[in-house]
Amino acid sequence: MTIFALAFMAPVPILASAALNFLNAGRRPRLTLKLTEAATLLALGIAIASAVGLGSIGPGVSQTIGIEGLGLSARLDAVSAVMLVLASFIGWVVVRY
Repeated sequence: MTIFALAFMAPVPILASAALNFLNAGRRPRLTLKLTEAATLLALGIAIASAVGLGSIGPGVSQTIGIEGLGLSARLDAVSAVMLVLASFIGWVVVRY
């Protein structure tokens, strides 16, 4: 996996936390708040790692995930790195509040 594909990994901890919290349903599950905050902090860490990788390697595009040229790819440049870090930080602030 290249540093450019790391941007795809930022929402994965949040999705995993949502799935685990869905399975642990109840009135007030004990680990829900801690697990969700840890997932958002991990997503923020991945976003910061993407920005640091951008600073060291430079802008670029990840490989296409799909079949015969159709699929998803991530472009990592200065604007997308700032937006990824900003969205992850705001997500952590909302969860923390």
